Amino acid sequence: QYSVSMRCSRPDLTTQTLHLHALTSGGINARVVIRRQEFLIPLGVILRALVPSDLSDAELFDMLIGPRQHDDHLMQRATAVLIDAANIRDRHFESAKTAKGKASSVQVETLAFLGKRF
Repeated sequence: QYSVSMRCSRPDLTTQTLHLHALTSGGINARVVIRRQEFLIPLGVILRALVPSDLSDAELFDMLIGPRQHDDHLMQRATAVLIDAANIRDRHFESAKTAKGKASSVQVETLAFLGKRF
């Protein structure tokens, strides 16, 4: 229903536009263009690919909220973003499928998940 767009420019004047879409579920998807195709990627997946693996969901939540602990809307959105990422992790990542096996880091698995698709 809602979207925010940001257009970034490099020194050689090439540009890239990033769109963030707010979903009715409360989550947020990033719409990116890769090789002239548009893809919607849950923001939680992108965050998990960028932050260190030893960062827990609670610590990531605190980073997203920052000093705005009393903003209910922001807290609901941050929770939905992390739930979306956890749902994808449960469905697709190896460590979620094999509890006995050697669990690799969340960041490595997230990067592998994105790498398979792009």
